[in-house]
Amino acid sequence: MPKSRGRKPKRRVATRPPGNPNKIVFQKLDFGIGERQEEFKDAVLRSAREDVEKYPALLDQLFGVLKERMPESVVSTFAFYGTRAAINNDGETRTLTKGIEQHHIELL
Repeated sequence: MPKSRGRKPKRRVATRPPGNPNKIVFQKLDFGIGERQEEFKDAVLRSAREDVEKYPALLDQLFGVLKERMPESVVSTFAFYGTRAAINNDGETRTLTKGIEQHHIELL
């Protein structure tokens, strides 16, 4: 290998998009709700309130499981089965457990 002659390697300069790169752009998302927006908002709030009422019971149930079993085993089993997926011949994946996402495992 040739010896270095004390030259510094060229630094790559990141290119920036034209205009102000620090400018934040907000866009309004349209979910096709239109004039039914208030009805949608009420349904979401109603669902959230129901879930808030169920939360203490679910938390007690979770603590009960963690008190009966080794917490490390519960978390590792939950993470293992919660992140498993199957791949079919077309290359499409499907999870083996419905409704468990990465953030659920991280919260547990």
